[in-house]
Amino acid sequence: MNSIMDDYDLEGIQIPWFNRRQRKWIGNISYLSILGNAVTNVGAGIKNPLVHGMFCVVLGTARKYYGWRLRTKRYKTVPELPIARRLRRETFHRNEKNIR
Repeated sequence: MNSIMDDYDLEGIQIPWFNRRQRKWIGNISYLSILGNAVTNVGAGIKNPLVHGMFCVVLGTARKYYGWRLRTKRYKTVPELPIARRLRRETFHRNEKNIR
């Protein structure tokens, strides 16, 4: 189980002292934080200046959005997270399989 990125601990295996709703919130907080930081980390690896600039403009906005959601404690309902999780799985896991 990759509880940091993809799986929420809804069954309470890793954090049983929280109820199911609180575990979902914790998963949302974790995922929003990771998405916000990932934009910076991935952008740093782009060498082409034009692509890097476009990436920073588009995904920099996403980073600010995720940061705003966390600062204002708007993580209880995050309908776009399933889309972000799927895009991440399709993009990065597919590439990992191609590397091997």
